[in-house]
Amino acid sequence: MPSDLQITNIRDQANANSAITIASDGQITVNQDNPTITLGTNTTFPTGHVIQTKTHTFEPTAHQDLTTTPDDALGSNLQVTITPNHTSNTLIVTCFLGNVYNFGTTNHSLDAGFKYHADWTGTPVTLGLREFVTNQHLRLGSNTVLMANFYFQTIATAPVTTPIIIRPWFKTNTGDVRIFDNSSSTVNQATLTVMEIQA
Repeated sequence: MPSDLQITNIRDQANANSAITIASDGQITVNQDNPTITLGTNTTFPTGHVIQTKTHTFEPTAHQDLTTTPDDALGSNLQVTITPNHTSNTLIVTCFLGNVYNFGTTNHSLDAGFKYHADWTGTPVTLGLREFVTNQHLRLGSNTVLMANFYFQTIATAPVTTPIIIRPWFKTNTGDVRIFDNSSSTVNQATLTVMEIQA
């Protein structure tokens, strides 16, 4: 017959400490400063749970000019390596660039998105539905100086369950656009964040 097990404490192997305490209201407390809980390979988190977060920060000391040729202009200076757990999960990818400058020239603007590859020795693949998730950032119809920080994001289904390297992908319109303008050892940075979300 089914039965209940009633318990207050689960003690450690040396019987010296209460490793786990179960309160009268059912609350469970792990009585360790740095507990390690090992989960099996088939562990499933609740839908919407952040499974892992990977980040990278680049601290430039000089500006960099982007061109009309689509590429990963920052290369390995701004990239995240991640191994998705399942192809039904979601990746949320965000990038921040400090001080983007349009050279004060009519219609100079910036498109940006994200691409991935196992090692970036071959042709990278677009992450998400569009190669460029933003279009014509900083575009003005006159020769007017415009500087602004740039933040862009995509949400995509995890494409594989093997390690991939994700990088921002850029292309300018009409002419060059400068990023990290007026950089120094104390001014400007770029960040890249990738989160995997349980489906």
